[in-house]
Amino acid sequence: MTNMVFAFLCFAGVFVMFYYIMRSLEKFQEQMRNEHAQLRVQIRALEARLDTLAGAAHPVFHAPQPEKTDHAKDTACRV
Repeated sequence: MTNMVFAFLCFAGVFVMFYYIMRSLEKFQEQMRNEHAQLRVQIRALEARLDTLAGAAHPVFHAPQPEKTDHAKDTACRV
């Protein structure tokens, strides 16, 4: 009789252990689903920013740089 009670308690312990494992896996799955959805939203926002930057990229015309002067000529004139 004691063997049957011991087996029942072991079975009940294993059953409870699997129940808590299943519950934690469900929580983990929900958390991963939420993080995946947040990541997709962030990627879409990044793509939208890149699209606006690519659309706004026009060739930029710079003013011509002033000619570089030779310092040797400047010092020669001063002497």
